[in-house]
Amino acid sequence: MGKMAEAGKLLVAGPFMTGASPRGVVIYNCATVAEAQANTAPDPAVVNKRLSMEFYRMHSVPGMGEPYASKAKADPSFKPTMAQFPFFILSKTDKLTTAPLPPAVGQAHFMRSMKLMGEGKIRFFGRFEDSPEKLGVYVFNKMPMDEARKLIDEDELVKKGFASVHAIMWMAADEAVPGIK
Repeated sequence: MGKMAEAGKLLVAGPFMTGASPRGVVIYNCATVAEAQANTAPDPAVVNKRLSMEFYRMHSVPGMGEPYASKAKADPSFKPTMAQFPFFILSKTDKLTTAPLPPAVGQAHFMRSMKLMGEGKIRFFGRFEDSPEKLGVYVFNKMPMDEARKLIDEDELVKKGFASVHAIMWMAADEAVPGIK
């Protein structure tokens, strides 16, 4: 992962605070999943099997990793402000794997996500490309997990039974997580 950071491709990383599996998230800016895999494979924690990695292509909001990267490059002694964020992984349910998503549900899901982002409740969200099981992620702004959970449970994908939710508290540099703060 150090190689990815030096190349400016490591955008944000941090552990999950709830003792859950997976243990954390690393977000890279790579052209391909193979590039991320190749650059992560030599990491000592991966080599020694203390960490295992899953890779997903994701489209997300611009600004991931900023202004943290610019501040750290300008001042090597820069210390980020660490913060905890409610982090949700949405997975496909049997209902979604056996039938296509109704367009009205997808539209309502997207519009509500953009509304919550505009209100400053969501820092970022993104959908996974090419994953047979996982839909994507939501990272909420700093708030209690139960408050964020109520918001995610009101999402059309969840309410209508197309997605299940895995809730985890994530710690990351506040300056590296985009969105309206």
